[in-house]
Amino acid sequence: SEAPMYGGASQAAVWTLGFMAAYTVTQTLPFAMALSFSRRTFVVGAYLAFAATSAAFGVAYGLAAWVERVTDGFGIHAYQFDTPFMTSSNGLAGGALLAAALTFAVMVLAFLFAGVFRRVSVLGFWTLIVALLAAVGAVILVLAQNVGWSVIGRWFVQQSALSGSGYLLGVAAVAAIAGYLVLRRATPTS
Repeated sequence: SEAPMYGGASQAAVWTLGFMAAYTVTQTLPFAMALSFSRRTFVVGAYLAFAATSAAFGVAYGLAAWVERVTDGFGIHAYQFDTPFMTSSNGLAGGALLAAALTFAVMVLAFLFAGVFRRVSVLGFWTLIVALLAAVGAVILVLAQNVGWSVIGRWFVQQSALSGSGYLLGVAAVAAIAGYLVLRRATPTS
């Protein structure tokens, strides 16, 4: 086939790392507290590990996209990493930065939600999830009625890899602060 084939298999690693970040809270926090680490040390250490992992993923993503570009999609025009969404606006470096920012944001958000799960009951956690989904749905409906889908779609299309990275890092910063605030009172048995 002469037409390029684009896939999304590269995102599987992002979600796997997100689940590993959630396991950090649910499985490692009690162990860290048993070793007399403070919650602040645990959270800062986890965030530094997330940042290093995200940077490594971004570099690996950029290298994989470069290999796909050099080999013309492994000779069959198949692309998992060098996709137009990721690399068309700012090149391979922009795609690598966007991949790293996305990975970091997913990891910090998973850490936050796992921390909330440790603090509240299962019923409280799912109540919070449903309330968040309802709030996001309401915001989307208000935006769609007041601005219109075409304006929203055009805004998304106009974003570059660098602006997307900035938005994701902003979300990650807010989630990181919230994650610390949630865990500063968590107990190993909650």
